Amino acid sequence: MRLNRLESQRGQTMPFWVIGVLVALSAMFFLSNYVNAVVWQIRAQNAADAAASTSLAVTANMWNEETTILYAAAVDEYRIRYLNQALINTIDGVGCSPATCSQDYTTLRSELGSAISGYDADVQLLRQGNNFSEGGQTADQQKVENIIGNDCATAADYTCQFKFTKTAASLTNFYKK
Repeated sequence: MRLNRLESQRGQTMPFWVIGVLVALSAMFFLSNYVNAVVWQIRAQNAADAAASTSLAVTANMWNEETTILYAAAVDEYRIRYLNQALINTIDGVGCSPATCSQDYTTLRSELGSAISGYDADVQLLRQGNNFSEGGQTADQQKVENIIGNDCATAADYTCQFKFTKTAASLTNFYKK
């Protein structure tokens, strides 16, 4: 009798093993799907960040050039002010002997002319930069934005997997609650 009882209870663990294996496989399947979703979210964020930084690079380059030109103009303006003061001092006879004042005046006048020419060149560069920023910079940004996601032959990342849509953000929409 004892032998029949052991044999009758022997297969009861099989359904538990089947259910346990199915639960474990289901958990692995859902985990792999979750990991895949996170990976694609990271790729999408990287692609969006690349698009944003690429379009901002044009603007940053323009601001860097404009800042450099403004600095050069400020230095030339400073030079013009000091040369004007030196000319006034030379005319008044301050800081020069009567024998050298005429020569100093001629030298300072030529230096003032070259300083004014440099300042004029800086102002012209600023005007050209303003014209560039009004038309050309916008066109360059649009060119860059059109290339992103379309140049798939040389793309080493997954930017071609995403469609980019440019939206106009405004502060009024940004601060709405």
